Amino acid sequence: MLVENCFFKQKFCSAVGIKVRLVFVLTLLIFFPIFNDGFYYAFSQNVRVSFSSNSTTDHTNPEKGKLIIQVNNLKNNDGKIIFHLFNTETGKYFPTKSDNSSLRVDSKISKNQVRITIEDLPYGNYAYTLHHDENDNKKMDKTWLGLPAEGWALSNEIKPVLSLPDFDEGKFLLNKPKMEITTTLNY
Repeated sequence: MLVENCFFKQKFCSAVGIKVRLVFVLTLLIFFPIFNDGFYYAFSQNVRVSFSSNSTTDHTNPEKGKLIIQVNNLKNNDGKIIFHLFNTETGKYFPTKSDNSSLRVDSKISKNQVRITIEDLPYGNYAYTLHHDENDNKKMDKTWLGLPAEGWALSNEIKPVLSLPDFDEGKFLLNKPKMEITTTLNY
């Protein structure tokens, strides 16, 4: 009986320890990106974000522009749009590892559309992914075949057939004060 009690307490304590560690990690994931200069995590309907980076490569070209992404054909107002922007430094993660993007924006949907504005974005090459997180579970749901079950889009209107694109296929050049891109989701 004494051995069973010790075993039970050990399991209970380790479960509590795991919960404490999980809460700590979740707290870091939620609050660290908000205060870190190189990464933004925003919630809004019509999003306006000011981009900042502590990268040394940004100093070679101090010019900055405004990027506007307009999404019009959402099939409903459920959930939100999750937008990830990749630059040349984070491009190796495009499009599969969105958590490693340079910028994430979660945007509420109104009248089946979303407008995301990113200001003070240094000139350079970028690519983006976005998806309509209809059930608001903060991830891209997939079918049993591994295909997207929610609306999605990639920069340059890429529609992969046999393999996912790389950053070079999705990149576009921001080299003017204002760039507007209208994109269509694939459902």
